[in-house]
Amino acid sequence: MSGYVIGFLISAVTCIFLLMLFRYEEKRHIRFLGYARARLDYVVIRTTFRIHYFFDVVGRDSVRQIFHYLLHSFLKLVLLLTRQWDKAVRNMIRANKTIAQNAERDRTTRNTLEELAIHKIQNALTEEQKKKHKHKMLEG
Repeated sequence: MSGYVIGFLISAVTCIFLLMLFRYEEKRHIRFLGYARARLDYVVIRTTFRIHYFFDVVGRDSVRQIFHYLLHSFLKLVLLLTRQWDKAVRNMIRANKTIAQNAERDRTTRNTLEELAIHKIQNALTEEQKKKHKHKMLEG
């Protein structure tokens, strides 16, 4: 059997038992376990009175104030986490921007070997200048 069926059966049996007990007490004009039930009634009434007194002293709005305080604390925590997340994202954007600028600069600029090769091509001697230079070095 499922838990719901068992709970329903226990509740039904308890209700039937209490109805039979109350009917028996009504016929006999006496309470079953009268002293214990009177003490239990007293405890229930006194507890109820104390709860009502507590809410009168503390105030009915205190529960609402506690709720608002907890909500405020939660929202403050969310704001703090949002600020930290925003700061982390901004730092990542800044770092990525620097890396992207360096990559762009590296793509558009030449390295040292490339600069030397271009300089060599631009300042290369013609064949006539090479012969003159060779002749000059050999003679003197």
